[in-house]
Amino acid sequence: MLAGVYFYILIQQVFISYQDFKTKKILNLWSLSNIISYLLFLFIFPDAYNFDVATFTLPITFFLIGLFLYSLNIMGAGDVKYITTLLLIIPTNLHMSYLEMLTVSTIFVGALLLIYKLKRSKYFDHQAIWGSQFSYAPVILLSWISLGWRMRII
Repeated sequence: MLAGVYFYILIQQVFISYQDFKTKKILNLWSLSNIISYLLFLFIFPDAYNFDVATFTLPITFFLIGLFLYSLNIMGAGDVKYITTLLLIIPTNLHMSYLEMLTVSTIFVGALLLIYKLKRSKYFDHQAIWGSQFSYAPVILLSWISLGWRMRII
């Protein structure tokens, strides 16, 4: 992966994580920024980015799964839109590696939060343990840092 693109996404995710942690919202501006970045990357990095079916397969699949998760109140709409457009600016050959890191990060953070909530709960309070949402953008950031570490970019 191009180091410049990696750090561009890293800086973007730091800002988004902070914003999501503070406000519990991811602005549509970030998704729009990713779409514009993808269009620019097509011309700036023609070897790494192309306009074909493979580029859109995973983003569309994630969008449909995200819509389902949103309808179940499991995932926020901003998270779904952001990850869908983020997959556009991640080179296609890294999609599966990134989703692997995102899955591992989600399980890791989810398990830590569950343990924390169970330790704080004096009795098994279903609503207190399962009924709360957390900012997902920091998990996205953690998975991106993990991918960079795995690829030896950072």
